[in-house]
Amino acid sequence: MRQKLVPWGAYRQPRTLQTSSILLLLSSGRELEIGMRPFDCTMLRQGGGGTKVIETMESSTILNISDCSLFSQYKHGGPIVAVQVENEYGPYNKDPAYMPYVKKALEDRGIVELLLTSHNKDGLSKGIVDGVLATINLQSQNELQFLTTFLLSVQGVQPRMVMECWTGWFDSWGGPHSILDSAEVLKTVSAIINAGSSINLYTFHGGTNFGFINGAVHFQDYKSDVTSYGAPLPAPPDLLPKTVYEPVMPALYLSLWDALPYLEEPVTSEKPVNMENLPINGGNGQSLGYTLYETTITSSGILSAYVRDRGQVFVNTVSIGFLDYKREKVVIPSIQGFTMLRILVENRGRVNYGTNIDDQRKGLIGNIYLNDSPLKKFKIYSLDMKKSFFQRFHADKWNPVPDVPVFLAFFSGLLLVSLSPCDTFVKLEGWEKGVVFINGQNLGRYWNIGPQETLYLPGAWLDQGLNQVIVFEEKMAGPVIQFTETPCLGRWGGTSPFVEGGGTWASLLRHPGRKSVR
Repeated sequence: MRQKLVPWGAYRQPRTLQTSSILLLLSSGRELEIGMRPFDCTMLRQGGGGTKVIETMESSTILNISDCSLFSQYKHGGPIVAVQVENEYGPYNKDPAYMPYVKKALEDRGIVELLLTSHNKDGLSKGIVDGVLATINLQSQNELQFLTTFLLSVQGVQPRMVMECWTGWFDSWGGPHSILDSAEVLKTVSAIINAGSSINLYTFHGGTNFGFINGAVHFQDYKSDVTSYGAPLPAPPDLLPKTVYEPVMPALYLSLWDALPYLEEPVTSEKPVNMENLPINGGNGQSLGYTLYETTITSSGILSAYVRDRGQVFVNTVSIGFLDYKREKVVIPSIQGFTMLRILVENRGRVNYGTNIDDQRKGLIGNIYLNDSPLKKFKIYSLDMKKSFFQRFHADKWNPVPDVPVFLAFFSGLLLVSLSPCDTFVKLEGWEKGVVFINGQNLGRYWNIGPQETLYLPGAWLDQGLNQVIVFEEKMAGPVIQFTETPCLGRWGGTSPFVEGGGTWASLLRHPGRKSVR
C-alpha cells in the first residue's frame, strides 16, 4: 500500500473547525481509502488541524464531504473502498460522543463503504466505535500480540490490519537523527504478515513541512520537529534533476528594530496577550511565527515568565538570554533610567498528538515579572512573516550589510537562475538560527544544533532570472548562502529530506542489511 498525506487542515479558515483528510492510495491506482481526521498528526502543528481546534473539539465538528467523494465510492463504480473515521483520537478522548458523531455524520452524508479507526496501544481501548472496524498502529513486533489479542476480545473475528507500521520516529531540533535498522523493520513486517494482518508502512518515505507548519511532541519534554525528515537512499529510478547554484552573498540588511516602524500597528495592552488571543486577523489571533513584546523597565533584577516556546530577551537591542521550557528566569543587568525590555517569542511548533494538544498557547502566557512584580503597558507586534510581511520593506528601507550587524536582522541577496529552475538544497553554514524566505515565501527554519543541515528548495519556487533570498537570523550571520545538489549529513548525524532523495522502503526491505530511517 502506498500512502500519501494531504493536510487539508492547512486550507481551512481559522474559526471554522473542519476536518483534515488523509488519502491512502494503493499502487494500482484503482483503490482509494479516504480518512476524515482532524488529527492527521504527520509531524504537523496541532496534528494538522487549525489553531482553534483545541477550543471546541466537540460534536459540533463540521464535516465536509464533496459530491465527488460520494460518487467515487466503490459501490458507485469509483475507487474509494474504505473511509477512516478518525486518527488516534483515543488517547485524547475528551468527548466520548465525538467518535460516534463522526461515524453518524459520515453515514448521514452518504458514505456506505467500510468504516475504520486507527489507534496505538495507548488509545485503542478508548477508541473503539460500534460498527467500525478497529485497526492498530505500532512499531515493534512485541506490541503485535497484545494489540491483536485485544482486538479479538472486543470485536471478535474480524479482518486485522496494522494501519500504521512505524518505520521511524520524529526528528527534533537538537536531538539525534532517528533511525531503525532495516533488519528490525523486516522482522516486524514479517511478523505482521505471518499473523494474517494487512499492513501499511508509515511512512514509506519522508517529506518536508514548509514554513512554520512543523509540529512538535511533548511526552516528558517539549521537542519541536525539524522542517524535513527522512534520509536519501540510492535511487531506484532517475531522480528529478538537482543543481548547485552559485552562492549568494547578502548585499542588503535590515535589523528587526529598524523594521518595526514599517509593520502593522502593534497591539497595546496593559498585560501580555498570548499569540492566539491577539485582537488581529479579524479576531482570529496569530497562528504562526514570532511575537515581539515590548515594555519599559526602570531597574535590574530577576525576570521570570511562562514562555511558549522560546523567548529571546533584549535590553534595548542587546540580547541578554533566553526563556523557554527549562529556563524561566533571566537576570536583567544594571540599567539607568527608563529602558526598553523586548522579548521575541518563537512559536516552534504545536504538539501534534496526545493530551498536551490542549495546552498549545504560544507567546507570553500570563504575566511577566521583574523581581516578582508584574510588568505593565505592552506593545505587541505580530511577526507571522507571511508574504505580505515583506511587501512592507520597500527597497529604500534596506541598507548595505554592516561590518558588525545588529541582531535580530534580515539579510537579502539575489540568486540568479540562468536556465530552467531545478531543485536544490540551501545550506546555511556559518549561520546559527533563523528562517529562509525565497521570493517572499517561507521555506522553513534552520538551526545549527541539527540534526537537519540543509533545506530542500523545489525548483518550482524559483523563477528564471533573479530570485530574492531573505534570511532572518537571530544570532550570527554567515558570509554566504550556499546551494548544493545533495542533502548534507553533518556532525550531528542530521539529514535533509528523504522524499527528495527518491529512495523507497521497498528497496530497503530488499536489502535488510542497510540502515533504514523513517
